[in-house]
Amino acid sequence: MGIDGYNWGTTQTKEKDGWESQWKSFDDIFKNAHAELATIAPGKPIIIFETASVMQGGNKNKWIRDALATTWEWGLRGIVWFQVKKKLDWRINSYNDIGYIDIMRNNNFRSHDWIRSLTR
Repeated sequence: MGIDGYNWGTTQTKEKDGWESQWKSFDDIFKNAHAELATIAPGKPIIIFETASVMQGGNKNKWIRDALATTWEWGLRGIVWFQVKKKLDWRINSYNDIGYIDIMRNNNFRSHDWIRSLTR
């Protein structure tokens, strides 16, 4: 089971884009969908198929740190980061920010562990 969602920060305006975005936490973005999936498929693993955050409008490193904390709290099996600079810079290291490295190390987060756990 999976979900995708993005934190658009304050990048979108009604005048330019037809809608106005605001900074949203990982929890704000995924809470309702996660609860629904957990209800309709109890016991099935849930993965964030695709997510990312821009820097505009908040603290991206805090967003990543909070996203990982929520991942552990909810028992999610993995997160896939949308690592693309397309219209906006969604890359985890956007603007050469490498703050995410310490966050990943401090959370003992190792990529691909979630894939291995699904094949056991």
